[in-house]
Amino acid sequence: MDIRNVPNEILESVFAHLNHKEIIQCRLVCRLFNEVITASIELQYKIECESEGMVDVEQYRLSPAERLKSLREQRLNWDNLRWLEQGSVEISGSCQAYELVGGIFARLTNFQDFFSVSLPSVKTEGQVVHRSDIGFRARDFAMDPTQDLIIFLEDRSLALPSMQLQIRTFSTHQPHPEATSPVIPISGRFDSGALQIAGDLVAVFYIGLSTYLHIWNWKANKLVVDMRFTSIRPVDFTFLSENAYVLTFPADHGHLAVYSVSSPDQRARLFLPVLCADVNQELERLAIHTSPFFASPLPGRPFTTSETNRIHVLSMEYAGFYQSTFELRAFIPNDVLLSYVSSYHDQTQHIPWEDWGPKNTRVLEALQSHSWLRFVSGSRVVMPVARFKWDLQVLNFQTMRKLDEPLDTATATHIKEPTVIRRPTFFKDDIVTHLPYSLCTRQIPPALQIPYISFMIGEDHLLGLRLGMQIDAGITIHTLAL
Repeated sequence: MDIRNVPNEILESVFAHLNHKEIIQCRLVCRLFNEVITASIELQYKIECESEGMVDVEQYRLSPAERLKSLREQRLNWDNLRWLEQGSVEISGSCQAYELVGGIFARLTNFQDFFSVSLPSVKTEGQVVHRSDIGFRARDFAMDPTQDLIIFLEDRSLALPSMQLQIRTFSTHQPHPEATSPVIPISGRFDSGALQIAGDLVAVFYIGLSTYLHIWNWKANKLVVDMRFTSIRPVDFTFLSENAYVLTFPADHGHLAVYSVSSPDQRARLFLPVLCADVNQELERLAIHTSPFFASPLPGRPFTTSETNRIHVLSMEYAGFYQSTFELRAFIPNDVLLSYVSSYHDQTQHIPWEDWGPKNTRVLEALQSHSWLRFVSGSRVVMPVARFKWDLQVLNFQTMRKLDEPLDTATATHIKEPTVIRRPTFFKDDIVTHLPYSLCTRQIPPALQIPYISFMIGEDHLLGLRLGMQIDAGITIHTLAL
């Protein structure tokens, strides 16, 4: 059968089952395939959506042409940092714990006072919810609005167990109907800890007399990971997916340990740049951060960021002679870390920096430390240019799109040349990294040019946070909606 006799609609239907890279390859096969693909709005949308690291939300009622137009507008807004709306939200009281997830900023103060605001956008107004007493003392919380889920870390003081998880709905703060038990007890007491949600899993990473990591299936009330470290201890944790996670270890030059949830065996140990042979050089802090996880697409959107399209920011603070310190940030794509889970074969892989870092990461010197989290959203990272300056910059590590392709009138700068970090008194060799990215810098609007303590980024927002001048004076959130 001659392929030229096959109706274009049939060919288009076949191409629709391919991913965007395969569709692009098919365009090179022959003139007919190229014409069919180029003429199809559905296939053009699929190519651009996937190349942006997005996934289509099928139930959203927009035509392919409308979706493609919306996708291109959003891309152009981010590539130019072109915000369409700006506003302010005042939150009284100190901030004990906070979250920015799915367009919602939430804050806990005085252990029981909970405040949340749905950030205003181009299409919707902001909505504030204040619960002055959640009914128990909480240290921390995590949430996933797509599951109507919020989990509090309850502090029961002298009671036993002294800590437990309260699994509630975000909308009503009542026990979550999908949880077999709305309360999960935690053995032991600790000074500091972190709470994270990824789908059906909730993790508590905490430091007491030892360092612990507990991961539960919160729906089934089943403990799936139970780890304790007494000698060489990790200092931070993050999920990679619902089936994988990473721990950071600063000792001995520093390394990342990659694990699978389904097995206690360490999949890989990824070593960081080797320090000089001098006892006065050390890695003092090793924190890792990424964007929140969602169990399903955020509502009200024709497309959403793929859960695998995320960047991890590794903050590395080094100390040397005369108390001199400096901070580096390594930007690591999620799929790089996940690849060591799938390639595991019975023994832990020990990967030196030169075998994984230079090609797969970008290491930059930090001009200013992040005092608040949620500075990562998908493949984007927001960073202040310098202290008390009115410029901010957004780095985008979404590299599925070729950096040589034109971006209409975008002002983003595309960085393909390697970055070289030369610290001969600290590192055995220069740190040379090659991961490409784009960078856009823009000045904050004059009306919002005030000293900020930190910047945050969401799916459609940039946030500037300003603390009040007095204790318990609260915070002001200035929002820029894209």
